[in-house]
Amino acid sequence: GIMGIGMGFAVAAAVTTGKPVLAIEGDSAFGFCGMEVETLCRYNLPVCVVVFNINGVYKGTDKNLGGGADVAPTVFVKGARYDKMMEAFGGAGVNAATPGELDKAIRETSDDGNPVVASAPASAHAAAYRSIANQVWAALVQGPAGARQAPKIVVG
Repeated sequence: GIMGIGMGFAVAAAVTTGKPVLAIEGDSAFGFCGMEVETLCRYNLPVCVVVFNINGVYKGTDKNLGGGADVAPTVFVKGARYDKMMEAFGGAGVNAATPGELDKAIRETSDDGNPVVASAPASAHAAAYRSIANQVWAALVQGPAGARQAPKIVVG
């Protein structure tokens, strides 16, 4: 898939069908298109967005390979409150800590047909999402079996 297009698809689905839409995003993908929550609120679209917050790209725990004190570019602000973005534009925002809270939030806030962002930073769902991200990262680092080594690029 292509990271960051889910919100556009959610807007399109809500506009063309007039039915409630559930968009499930990782925090990295949401970072590419999260301002679409303004569109959801402006047109009062019935979209519920669940953001699985794993605190970064891939697994959000990378080290700064440059050796400086800064965090790696793949690390996001820990525990970012994406639900507050939705509230800033007049929609409903929920910060769910457990799968039960997430389920309850989706049912309670999306039943009225208004836009909602439910952020689940420490839920079992986010843990599953993080596990998948770790597996993808490991495969990327290891590379395909039998693949030749990439050439070294020298600038100078």
